[in-house]
Amino acid sequence: MVRLRTKPLEDLSESQKDTIALLKEKLDLNQRQVRSALEIVGEADVPPERLAAKLVEIAGKYKDLKTAAAAQPGDDSKITSLKAEAQKAIADGQLGKADEILAAIEKIQTEALDRLALNSAQTTAQRGDLALTRLRYLDAAQRFAEAAAKGRKGMKSSVGNTLPQRPTRSTGKAMN
Repeated sequence: MVRLRTKPLEDLSESQKDTIALLKEKLDLNQRQVRSALEIVGEADVPPERLAAKLVEIAGKYKDLKTAAAAQPGDDSKITSLKAEAQKAIADGQLGKADEILAAIEKIQTEALDRLALNSAQTTAQRGDLALTRLRYLDAAQRFAEAAAKGRKGMKSSVGNTLPQRPTRSTGKAMN
């Protein structure tokens, strides 16, 4: 049965076509997903006695994937478009392509989080400056410590990003 994945549909025997139809019906998969499932078990060298169980497992995962790449509230148009592409790739049984698309989405979202963390760090540092102006040194120290922690968090996955530089009070030159 695993060898079916390499044959064009017109070369399949009637019994093989019946088997695929049964898989589609029982596992609620489309033809491309059945082929993908057969490729997966073939590549994973699933023993023949475990083939049926693995196909059922893969079918269950496909059902879960139908909603996995759905657009969520707050997604911008680019993310929504990419998620629609990922859903189409999943429906077409192109799991490698779906994974590449989801990796691109993840990268965009991580970069956005990093920017937000850095912006938040800058705002917290500005609150520290306000506290200094008001001679509230303990509050200022706490704000600057918070800003540093936020800045580190935002910079963990952003190579090359730095907090915006601001002049020090004593020298008027930018801090590093």
